[in-house]
Amino acid sequence: MELEPLELPVPHARGLTRFDGQRFDGRLEGAARLYPHHLDSGGLFLARLRRLPAPEASDAGQGWSRVPPVFPGDPMDASQAEELIEAGVSAVRDHFGVAPEAMEGKSWMVRGGRLWLHGAAAWPAGAWSPGDWRVVSLGLRALEFDTRGRPRPTNDLLQWLDRAVTASAVEVDDEQLGRLLAGERVPRADEMKGLQAIRYRGRVVGRGVPGTDGLRSEVPRARARDLVASLAGGSS
Repeated sequence: MELEPLELPVPHARGLTRFDGQRFDGRLEGAARLYPHHLDSGGLFLARLRRLPAPEASDAGQGWSRVPPVFPGDPMDASQAEELIEAGVSAVRDHFGVAPEAMEGKSWMVRGGRLWLHGAAAWPAGAWSPGDWRVVSLGLRALEFDTRGRPRPTNDLLQWLDRAVTASAVEVDDEQLGRLLAGERVPRADEMKGLQAIRYRGRVVGRGVPGTDGLRSEVPRARARDLVASLAGGSS
């Protein structure tokens, strides 16, 4: 990453390069600090970071290597992982009507029987020194599999795909979304088969599952509370 200088069209202070006897990188002057007295608002720190091109995977001097299809230490071998990835991604594309180009340029990694979606061509994991830490994941936890081996896209993946989802999606209004997020089932007249992407005002907010007594939300409780708070505040 590199820090690019910010020029804001509002009152603000430059980033700090020294404080309380400490010196910081001089490029931090390109950041911006907004104090309450500037705009009669809350405080805010802004810095614009630009991602640099990833080093070539063959650049052994920096310890970079290609990202493998299986997370280091996972017992699954690469051929099994490729089969799992192909089956899972194909099923999601078919069920939710997602065009192949929606995931173009992205890669997949298997860890613990789950699929993670990422955009990294290489990573420096081999050069990191051992310590009181461990690599947990790379990218977005995107696909899980139920006890029958059927792929289940996560709420995160469906939200990321958003408008790329053209099938198996159900639009809900304010009242229906509120009930779903409260853990209630919402009766639906339309026929639904399999998992559904729940849409609100045209945007995917999470995953739902239909039953004989209606649609049920599978949005995690913590995220449901955040969505409820957003609705209460009038946010869309």
